[in-house]
Amino acid sequence: MQSIYWNENCSPFWRGISGENQAKFRSGYSYVGSTVMATGHAYMYGSRIIRRARDDIFFYNGALPAGSVIYKWDMVYSYATAHAIPSLPLLINGRKYFFRVLAEADKPEGFYLRLIAYDREDQLVKLQIIRGQEGYFDFPKEANYYTVELVGAGCHQLVFHRIDVAEVVEGEDVTKLDFEKLHAENERRRWLTAQVVDRYLRRRE
Repeated sequence: MQSIYWNENCSPFWRGISGENQAKFRSGYSYVGSTVMATGHAYMYGSRIIRRARDDIFFYNGALPAGSVIYKWDMVYSYATAHAIPSLPLLINGRKYFFRVLAEADKPEGFYLRLIAYDREDQLVKLQIIRGQEGYFDFPKEANYYTVELVGAGCHQLVFHRIDVAEVVEGEDVTKLDFEKLHAENERRRWLTAQVVDRYLRRRE
């Protein structure tokens, strides 16, 4: 199991992007070209976003139109444009995955996930909606990468924690997994890795 978090709202780097487009990124959700050229992630126009913890993001926008993308995660970036790294787990072609959203909105079913898969030519090969807190996604064999969008469906306030992603194994009921235990184990490994890297860097100083 892997988890997806709300990262930066937008990239602070706008290399090669016009001043007019920079203004768009500062004022709202915007992209240059395809998802590979993404530099904005959150719907920022009129939004109040507070990062209370890595897995506790408060979002409020009293004028958020239904159908707006609140946040978008990308698997592929143009590093020269966005100076960002992939924010999604790698999926294996032809496999099925279970997505579990941990978030609370001010309205029942006030948001949904939209998963979009692209081929090597950046052409859309699959678009799937997951309504509610959980659902399944079959990653197409012809897909090269994908994106995940958190879309508003009438909500104006949202507390986002994370999205858990687990591969569906034949003969196993993925909904019965202890996601909190798996998440705690992942966080422990992440902490240990950070400690090792920190000690290595200190030795080089």
